[in-house]
Order: sequence, then structure tokens, then C-alpha cells
Amino acid sequence: MSLDPKAIQENLKEHRLLYLSRYGSHLFGVATPSSDEDFKGLFLPSRNSLILQEAPHYLDFSFKQDDKGRNQVGDKDVGLYALQYFFKLLLKGDGNMVALLFSSSYPQAILYQDPLFAEVFAKADKKRLLSQKLIGMTGYIKAQAERYTLRGIRYQLLQEALDIFKSADRQMLLADFLLASDFLNEMHRRYQTLSDDENFSHYVYLKQEADFNDAQIDYLVILGKQLNTREKIQRHIHMIEGLRKFYGERSKAASQTLVDYKALYHSFRVIEEMKSLHLEGEIRYPLAARAFLLDIRQGKYSFEALSDELDKRLAELTQLAEHTVLPLEADEAYARELLLSFY
Repeated sequence: MSLDPKAIQENLKEHRLLYLSRYGSHLFGVATPSSDEDFKGLFLPSRNSLILQEAPHYLDFSFKQDDKGRNQVGDKDVGLYALQYFFKLLLKGDGNMVALLFSSSYPQAILYQDPLFAEVFAKADKKRLLSQKLIGMTGYIKAQAERYTLRGIRYQLLQEALDIFKSADRQMLLADFLLASDFLNEMHRRYQTLSDDENFSHYVYLKQEADFNDAQIDYLVILGKQLNTREKIQRHIHMIEGLRKFYGERSKAASQTLVDYKALYHSFRVIEEMKSLHLEGEIRYPLAARAFLLDIRQGKYSFEALSDELDKRLAELTQLAEHTVLPLEADEAYARELLLSFY
């Protein structure tokens, strides 16, 4: 199913579609046969909606192949940002908006450009809309780097705890089970060496808490979920299964190697984008490093090699930031001029 800009404009009603582009892996150049298709774009809120203070910041639409509304592969999800909101996020260094700003560097990714949009942005000095801080993109790298191992570890911890509980007498009280097994020591032994945390015991531990009658009750805490030791193991099996489902399929995949390669890929991808911004003041898509990024995503490198390489590239990025071509601050007045030119 192809995406029809006319159908999107019909959904926008009084608002004006300005720009629509492929996004995600299809823009970055790392799409695989199983990759979802993402689309992002911009729209211009109508004057009436602005005057009445009813203008939306963001709109999303889903175009389904199934006339009955059932979800299936090939459905198209589109996210559109109001031009005002786009500039607001862009001036803060939001990574999604930075990528959208430079997505037109990849002509094959563009699905629609309003003539006015094409004219204004062709002449725009995009560097003036960015700053050396790139706060949003820097924060994204840190967040991804912090979680690229823990997601898989947590999922595997839940799975192994569940397997141990299922092997026990399900009618047994959890307190009796803990006395009869070396559960806590075994879990700590397995996972202490796999985490950068100095004290991994905050993932699985025992605690006491007073009830309404001030009586002390013992709990086994697993990833924040409190299991009352006075209750039977059967009840806790259901609770852990529910918690495991919360972590989802991506965590399940990460648990196979205890590394979330998709999170690692995103860290390296944003580093490549920021490197280009500091050196040239722009990003060209698809990314030149797409072959390396695709190899990361497919798990072709060991965690140890990627961890060392990530540290190395972050250090290089810090050095590049000291000699960046980007301005110290984003030019808010210039962004306002561009915005007003559309009205």
C-alpha cells in the first residue's frame, strides 16, 4: 500500500500539509526486510485554530490495508508535527526534529513537499536553528548507553526466577521455599558479574514492611515487584509472568546475549549524526556509516568490542564539540521569521 499525501491532507482538514518523509531505518539507511515503515512530517495549523487556541501540536494517522481496521504488516503510521511545535523542539536540540530537518538531503525519502515549504527551507540557513549544546541528542545517547545491557539482563532474570518457581511445589509458601533453597545467593551470583552496578542486589532482595496491625511482613522484591512470603508460590508465578510480559519482545531478544543491540545501534547512529553536525553543520541521509550500523543492529559485533568503541567515539565527539561549526545558541528570532513567513 502506497501512502497518498492527498489522503493525509483530507485527514488534516483545515490544516495544511507541508512536508512528509520516510523516517527511522528507511531514512538512516539501515532497513531490513522486517523493519517497520515510519513516516514523519509537518503541517501548518490554520489561522482559525490559532486564534481560537485550538491548534494541535501533533497529529497521527494510521492507514490500514484491512478495511475492517485490523492491524497487520504493511499498515502505515504517520506522525505530523505542527510547524510551531517543530521549531520549539528543534531549538532544544531534539534528535527527531533534527533528523526531520535534514531528511530532505535524501530525495528518495521525500513523499511530499508543499512548494512554499520547499522554497523557504531551500533558502534557510539550517545551522542557525541548531546550537553547540544539542541537548536532546546528547541526552538520548546517554539514555541508550545506560540501558543497552540492563534490558536483557532484567528479562533473563525474570525468566530464570520464573523457571525456578515453577520447578518448586506451587502450593508451598514462598517463605518455606526461600528457607529450603539458596535462591537469593544464586540470583546474585549469576547477575553480579553481568552488570556495571556495584550492588546488583537492588534487583532481587528481601525486605520487611509493617501491615495495618504493625506486624512485620517479609517480602521478596524482584525488579520492584513485592512478593509476600506468606503467600503460595502459585500466586507469585502469575505476578512474575505479568511482569515479564511488560518487558516485551525486544527485551526477550536482548536476553539471548544480554545485550540490547538495537539500543547500541541507536547510540552509534546518533553519534554519527552529531559528528556530522559538529564537522559540517548538517546531516546527509542515508548515513555514510550505515553498513557498520546495520552490522551492530544484527549483532555481528561482541558487546566488549562495541562497548570499547562507544567509549572511544564519545571521547572523539567531545573533542569535536570543542571545535564545532555550530553556533553557541540557536537563533530563536530567525526561527520566528521562518515560521511567520508561512503565514
